[in-house]
Amino acid sequence: MSLLRRKLHSTDGDEFECVYVNQDGSVRELSPKEKEYLNEKFDLFDGARPYIKSSYKSLDGWGSMSGFLPRKEVPSNVVIDPVNPQYDSLMANRPVEYFDEDQICGDITETYPDGSVIITPNRKLSREERFNLIKRAHLEQQRKKEALGK
Repeated sequence: MSLLRRKLHSTDGDEFECVYVNQDGSVRELSPKEKEYLNEKFDLFDGARPYIKSSYKSLDGWGSMSGFLPRKEVPSNVVIDPVNPQYDSLMANRPVEYFDEDQICGDITETYPDGSVIITPNRKLSREERFNLIKRAHLEQQRKKEALGK
């Protein structure tokens, strides 16, 4: 198994090597949990590994500017704000909404007594319409999470 591990420890005192860029282009320090997450070992092909941007303006697959960024890539005119000290607890206590995207698309969700779920896609939507609805939902959920960090 090949492992991906970046050394993201502090290089000079208390500063962590990465920061977080929000959708609006603002930048903030990382929370303790985010630092932990970035220092975990990940398999090279693990879809849950962190997305680390290569440049300040690079976009993710949803077209969002959000993501972790090496501190040295932050433009000199951009201020790095502190993270809300309550961010980790706010994130831990927020409700997880697993099937929002399916509901937004008008899919039929059936939950059975054993806990299994069957989702039947809304056949009235084209792939493009479905993608755009899911993209909008994803970006909105991301904005909500980012607001907790301020």
